[in-house]
Amino acid sequence: MGTLIGILIIIGITYILCNRTSWKFDNYMPPEGQKIDHNAQALDRVRNNLTNEQVMRNTVNGKYNVKR
Repeated sequence: MGTLIGILIIIGITYILCNRTSWKFDNYMPPEGQKIDHNAQALDRVRNNLTNEQVMRNTVNGKYNVKR
């Protein structure tokens, strides 16, 4: 029984660590007076062959924020 609980805890921690970026991206709001440039996101995907994970990371870091 103790082994089963240990395995479930390890799986739970791994799941949280793997999905943390997605949760941040889903709840991301740019700072006041700025918006997200969705065209720049699309161009990065096409021209620079970025994956969705890389685009999500760049969005959370504020790379696509532009003034309104």
